[in-house]
Amino acid sequence: MNSTGFITNLEDSLNVDEILAVSILSVPSFLNDSIAKELLELDILSSSNNDLFSKIQCYPIWKRRSENSWIIENDIRNVFLKKLNGNSQSIIESVYKKLEDFRPNLIQSLNTRELKDFYIQISRLSLALPDKQEDGIQLFRSLYDISETYKIHTTSELIYKYLEDGLKIDVDAKELPSYILNALFMKGMYAYNKRKYDEALKYLTPVWQNHDNSILSLKDAGIASHIIGLIWSKKKYRFEEIKEAFDSSIKIRIEVGDQIGLAQTYHSLGNLYSSRKMLPEAEWAYNESLKLDLLNDNQNGVAQVHHSLGNLFSQFSAHFDKAEKNYKKSIPILKSEPDNYGLAQVYHSLANLLAKIPDRFIDASKFYENSIKLGHEVGIKRHLAQVYMNYGIMQMKNNNYPEALKLLTQSLQFEKKDHFRLKISALIDKIKTTLNKT
Repeated sequence: MNSTGFITNLEDSLNVDEILAVSILSVPSFLNDSIAKELLELDILSSSNNDLFSKIQCYPIWKRRSENSWIIENDIRNVFLKKLNGNSQSIIESVYKKLEDFRPNLIQSLNTRELKDFYIQISRLSLALPDKQEDGIQLFRSLYDISETYKIHTTSELIYKYLEDGLKIDVDAKELPSYILNALFMKGMYAYNKRKYDEALKYLTPVWQNHDNSILSLKDAGIASHIIGLIWSKKKYRFEEIKEAFDSSIKIRIEVGDQIGLAQTYHSLGNLYSSRKMLPEAEWAYNESLKLDLLNDNQNGVAQVHHSLGNLFSQFSAHFDKAEKNYKKSIPILKSEPDNYGLAQVYHSLANLLAKIPDRFIDASKFYENSIKLGHEVGIKRHLAQVYMNYGIMQMKNNNYPEALKLLTQSLQFEKKDHFRLKISALIDKIKTTLNKT
């Protein structure tokens, strides 16, 4: 039911008590008669329970309504949930208390999805009640952690939206209670995953700088400082600032014993050193990450570190052999995972390395072809654009102009970024000029 007009007419036809009653019944996504009657026994409702119950049963707002199953239409439910959250604090407090009292019965009545939805809505209500905010945010965090573990992104998005709408925080305050930092962490991580980097910095900086000594706060600070370092790297901040963030993350993660997270931060530190061609420092950081990934049997992490070591050594002609060995160590791990996109990236990196060595062009071609094949399977256009371009450049350097023209033309079909399109177009024009001369 998506008719805005229907919902407007419905609201106009209801009195204040009926609107409030429907709003209360909208909190659980699933009801039965006994639950519905319990939820309508509130002093804030002036009408009798039985009168309201009889009227609401007849409203055309239910996807399904029987003695054992009341399910409200989603569009209508969302409208009335907003109305409930827009009520006075005393009304919200009464509804919250009733729902809390009735929670044990709901736990028995609702399935997992419905129970999760109920917890989200009761946490949302708590944000309007100062003495209940901490409990609500802790419940949000439990749901957030589960949603991130199982990649249920719709739950993370809802939590972010409700925290954004219902909780006003001065992020510049010198001291913030731990439960507020908890909320900022959830908002910051959601923003980072959505590539809203300025917003992520705004929320995660207090999590890093104002953390207390509780395990959760320290763990969040270790993650936040790592993420901040990654964002600063993207934004081309000074080397010292980025390194400070990574060093802080390493220190905190050692303190709390977060070995998986520690491996990730060492890896990021290695990438920072590698981008500056600081060979000994980068190799040390990568090896620290590798030791932890091996210790924790994190095979995907092991493969990623070998890939990064390959990228590091490929910058130095004296270490091309080490680069090739590390790329080839990554390949069987990614095949066994399986991680076809990761494998396509390693094939591409290995091909780029071999393309630098005059007598390895045939080997390079094989790995470019492997990368292209997997790139088409996983459907990553950006990857395909880059592989076709680099493969074409190698063929061009090898004076194989017809093949280079074909590959670069294919690259142009996948490339969306203007500066790369200009580069590819210039190479194509150069090849055409050369072919016309011959």
